[in-house]
Amino acid sequence: MTLRLQNGSLQGDMLGVPLVLYPSGEKRFASGDDYLAEQPARLTFTFGVSHQEVTCDAAIGGFEGHFVKIALQILDKTALQAYVGRYENARVGSIHTITLETDGQLYIQYGPVFDGAHKFPMEPLERDHFLVRPAVPGIAYQHLFSFSRDAQDVVVAVAVSMERLKQFWLTRQPER
Repeated sequence: MTLRLQNGSLQGDMLGVPLVLYPSGEKRFASGDDYLAEQPARLTFTFGVSHQEVTCDAAIGGFEGHFVKIALQILDKTALQAYVGRYENARVGSIHTITLETDGQLYIQYGPVFDGAHKFPMEPLERDHFLVRPAVPGIAYQHLFSFSRDAQDVVVAVAVSMERLKQFWLTRQPER
């Protein structure tokens, strides 16, 4: 979940779901009746001694969770290179190819013959977890990519999750 104060409201998103919340009590925020957010939400914050010690109890669209503020992790080109490759699920004929472009961004192509060759940027959430937002007509859901590593810390597979599809596994293929 990412949050920022903007125009008197708390705005952000949780895995691509937009959040717009308004003060509703001491250290509390809630969605309004303005339809700016996709899901009803309530957040309650607890602050520690420093400005970095922040926790949040959240209820967002039926999901309830406890969050701890962390610093945004920046992955450099060397770290991003670990994800580059071809991933397949041979059983259903699904192929995903991840590339690192000159802009320092990871991109993914997937679908039958790469679905018209659309490339989608992968937003790092943290090490081994990326969000892909819908960026072209016909692609309606954001995708969460969670990578798996072996004992030598090498990326070997990825699980894809989205609206109705959860933990769809793709195995990394050897370079050709």
